[in-house]
Amino acid sequence: MVIEQHAWANGEFWTGNIDANALTGVAKPRVLGHWDWIDGPGRCAPR
Repeated sequence: MVIEQHAWANGEFWTGNIDANALTGVAKPRVLGHWDWIDGPGRCAPR
């Protein structure tokens, strides 16, 4: 799981997807679906 919002990641070294995509030699998972948060407490829905 990667995230672009720096406030949700720990450490000054984190740059989100840029760092994750730079890793080589490591098998990466394939995205099977995408969910987005909906306005409201703790709700999300498929995109």
